Order: sequence, then structure tokens, then C-alpha cells
Amino acid sequence: MVVVEFKVIGIAGVARVGKDTFCESLIDILKSQGIKAQRVAFADALKQDIASLLEEKLGHKWVDKLGVNPYIKDKEIIRPLYVAYGKLMRDLTQDAHWVNKVKEKVETNRKKNIISLISDVRYADEVNWINSTRGGATVYLNREGFHPINEEEVINDPLARSKCTYQVQWTTETEGSTPTFLESLRQQTLHHLNASPELLPGINRP
Repeated sequence: MVVVEFKVIGIAGVARVGKDTFCESLIDILKSQGIKAQRVAFADALKQDIASLLEEKLGHKWVDKLGVNPYIKDKEIIRPLYVAYGKLMRDLTQDAHWVNKVKEKVETNRKKNIISLISDVRYADEVNWINSTRGGATVYLNREGFHPINEEEVINDPLARSKCTYQVQWTTETEGSTPTFLESLRQQTLHHLNASPELLPGINRP
């Protein structure tokens, strides 16, 4: 069985830079080598809270119809509420609320020898927590033409970026590229793993 050193990898970067895509590509690569990995996100608990609020106050069918249910589509409609609620809970708990929400899942995965890939790292305290966690590391994604989309990102993204363990230049691709879109992303991910062999030293790098 392949054993890797890192058990928690955080993926940081501005909105729409491709954090989830990078995460999915990395999970695919690890799976191909018999290594279990799972996406974890700080925002999952936030989305559950917002969904419960909207369904309680506005009605489940109404939320679905407008497409603002966090589990359906069009998160841009509701993004300002995400940001405001997320910041409120961070401020009320001295930045600990969302970190505490994912700790249990990360520890459960660790016991099962599953790598946790946290796909929505946005704050310096989140980066610090991951880096200080046993077997933790962070990757910051850069992508040409993508910049902070709101004041919260303008303030916090440079701080998070400065503390990340690795910096990755993520190339903009479009569907229909040759080789295929997904294979191109896979090759990009492998390229960055080759450039940082200490990140996942147990995997094969073709």
C-alpha cells in the first residue's frame, strides 16, 4: 500500500480560480494509485446553515425555484450572504468557528488513512491551522486574469497566500482542448506534483 506523509492539504486562491477543479484532479490522481482522498470544505457547514435559514424563512420550494439553494446552483446570487454570515461567525468566535467545523471530519479521515483535501482555504488563520496540523500543507493557486472579487478577498487573500507552503500557477484551459480538458488538468496537476515532490512523496510521478 502506498503511504504518503501529508494527510491534510489545503487549497487556497481567489474565487473561481479553480480550487475545486484542482482538488478533483488531485483526488483522481491519488485514486489511480490506490490512495484514498476526500474533499472537505469550510463552506459546507456555512451552506448548510444558510440553506436551513432560507428554507425556514422562505419555504423550501421557493428557494429551489429561484436557484439559490446552496446545493442546487447559481451561488453568485447568494454569495454576499455567504460572505456576510461567514464573517459574522468568524468575528464572534475569534476566527475559530469554521476551523472547528472541519476538524472532526479531518480527524475521522486521518484515522481511516484518508487524505483530506480542503478546497476552499481563504484566510490566514485557516492556512496556519492546516500547516500546523500533523501532516498538513497548503497550496495557493494562481491563475492569470483572476483577481479578488470583493473587499473581503482583497484584504484576506494576500495574507493567506503569503503563508501557503506551495505556490501553483494554474493555466487557464477551455473545454475541447487537446488533449482533452480533464486530461490537460490532470497533466497540470502532475506537473506541479513533480515540481514539489516533498508534498506527496509516496506517489508515482510518470
